[in-house]
Amino acid sequence: MYADRVVGVPVCVVDMTHGGMDLCAALSRRGAFPAAVDVHHTLENADLRILHKGGIPVFASFAEAVSAHSPEVVMMQYAPDREAITAYCGETGLPLMTHAKATGLILGERLASVATTEITGARGKSTVMGMLSSIMSHTGEPSLFMTSMGAYVQHGSERTIICGQGSITPSHALHVVDAADAADAAGCAFSSCFLEISLGGTGLGDVCSVLGIPLELRAGIGRSAFFSKAQMAELMRPGAVLNVNASDPPSRSLRLLTGTRCNVVGNAPEASLFTTRNAWYSGDGELTLNLAAFSTLCNDSLTSAFSLAPPPRLFGTMAVDTMLAAAGVALALGVPTASIRAGISAYEPLPRRMVFSREGGVHRITNTATSKETTLLALDEAARYARIRGLPLHAVVGGRTKTTCGAMDLFGLAAGINTRLPRFDSFLVYGELGRDLSGAGCAASFVPSVEGGAPLMHTQDDSVVIACIN
Repeated sequence: MYADRVVGVPVCVVDMTHGGMDLCAALSRRGAFPAAVDVHHTLENADLRILHKGGIPVFASFAEAVSAHSPEVVMMQYAPDREAITAYCGETGLPLMTHAKATGLILGERLASVATTEITGARGKSTVMGMLSSIMSHTGEPSLFMTSMGAYVQHGSERTIICGQGSITPSHALHVVDAADAADAAGCAFSSCFLEISLGGTGLGDVCSVLGIPLELRAGIGRSAFFSKAQMAELMRPGAVLNVNASDPPSRSLRLLTGTRCNVVGNAPEASLFTTRNAWYSGDGELTLNLAAFSTLCNDSLTSAFSLAPPPRLFGTMAVDTMLAAAGVALALGVPTASIRAGISAYEPLPRRMVFSREGGVHRITNTATSKETTLLALDEAARYARIRGLPLHAVVGGRTKTTCGAMDLFGLAAGINTRLPRFDSFLVYGELGRDLSGAGCAASFVPSVEGGAPLMHTQDDSVVIACIN
């Protein structure tokens, strides 16, 4: 198979920042001759020592690698000069693929008999993976999970850590699967596999779920995030099932890129899995999930309904979206509804991932906001909740200015906050992010540190407080 095909082949691996280290190591273990191209200049001395110890040469540019290494194939996820590299490969007939596609080719034979799920999207991936882990723990089936929080085998209530360092780059699956195979002797064999993927799709998925696509981001081989994530639909296994988010037009449009079965998940006229409630708040009772010609791997067409009790800390429209997404994956895999109900009800939300708590009169919503989109979504969720409850609304946004393949859209976030300010009784920004937002024209009050917002966050009774912290 493909792993045998690359034996003895010189390979140019471009981009060490988004999984290139894992891809180089996996190729080397399989007898290929990879060369690392550190186009983002992010390799540290420890990384360089690992590569040199493995006999893997390191180059600062693609041109240097081509000249010195004479590659027969190029594997690139993201690069500043991606258009030039893509053009060169096209002009010279040099095969070019993403790290994601390379990962799928390498692992294709190993995971051929393993029910494999891929989850991608702009937001909600970690929460959906956590729910799926809880669901699978109620099936008794040993399942391998690769998540942003680490990799592990879940077997009933027992969890065996495979890799404590979390990564969701596609090629990290190579390290995770190889490490899990090495742990088989310790009873860590797995019969299903769940991969949280940041970019693209590997082609390994029997069930694929796309939670949302940010159109403005750049990613992959000279393409937008849309085309990178579209690779998930394009490369799906024959007979696979694709679940798309009904409330996100770009992900819903992926139905037109695949001939496999497809489910629309969410509250929309064409939905295969839906609920009549758009948002869920603590104390709302149970959530009823309705099925309308829902496709599964077993060629079933489900048309029933069932109810579940969401965890009390889940909050808002995202809570409904993530519960539907997790249930949709489990249903497509053929998991009994009893395990789905038990797993979602027992799920403990990740810290600060849009979670709700009540302390006296304070209704607190805390969110790890890592982008303009997630921050503004959290603010809108809080504003809607405060309006429904008829309570004053306060916000604090700040922390570090994070980046992912480029700078955070500070001007867009500042403008978004400014348009929302009339909805809030008070609004503070703080820290590095707060300073940068103020410089980008944000009209909210700035304080240097979170302590300056402590009275706002801890002593406002009978109010709603939203904290978005990077």
